[in-house]
Amino acid sequence: MGNGFALAISITLLPNTTVPLIACGCDDNRVTLYVENEQHQIVKVQTLTGHEDWVRGLEFALSDSGSIFLASCAQDHFIRLWRISPRRGDDVLIVPKAVSELQEEEDIRVKERLFAVIDNDEEKSTFAVTIEAILSGHEGWIYGVHWQPAVYTDGKRHQPMCLISASMDKTAVLWRPDLESGIWLDEVRVGEVGGNTLGFYGCQFSPSGHSFLAHGYQGAFHLWHKSQVS
Repeated sequence: MGNGFALAISITLLPNTTVPLIACGCDDNRVTLYVENEQHQIVKVQTLTGHEDWVRGLEFALSDSGSIFLASCAQDHFIRLWRISPRRGDDVLIVPKAVSELQEEEDIRVKERLFAVIDNDEEKSTFAVTIEAILSGHEGWIYGVHWQPAVYTDGKRHQPMCLISASMDKTAVLWRPDLESGIWLDEVRVGEVGGNTLGFYGCQFSPSGHSFLAHGYQGAFHLWHKSQVS
């Protein structure tokens, strides 16, 4: 990490492995990914750039498709969503083309950052990191970002694609992708108007996902509940 400071950290397991993946957000405006190698050492595998100020919050979520989503927020007023997906066989060999090289009906591929890990059974797994979305809507430093907890029904796990963020602009925002276009939108915006408060320093969902909490500089807790509208 050099001489900088780590301001946020999150950890998860890579899909279908026992290898831990650590994301670290620092004052160099970058998100650095670390894994445990076969010698049980923590090594850097990727550096994710794009934020233009200190990274203040990170959190992983395992989607229903088997990909990992990493949400990062920073003092640049933006949230970035990163997708970490397994790559197998010929997928690893695909090289993105320039727009001028694409055929008429060929899709544009997002640039991927690849890294490989070796599990306890000495099987090599390759993963690709791509930028999924950039969320814009806050007007101040964003200090916290959290995914809605997974829901279990009859033993089946479901991860809602829903995100909450807290900012120094005195608002907390609930984000979801549009069902038709897939574009991430701010679904709900709550907070304070006026006063001498300095905004929110963090946020969190309740275990059920039906409520969320934000806390401010002066020690106040703000709790909102989702109500069912008939």
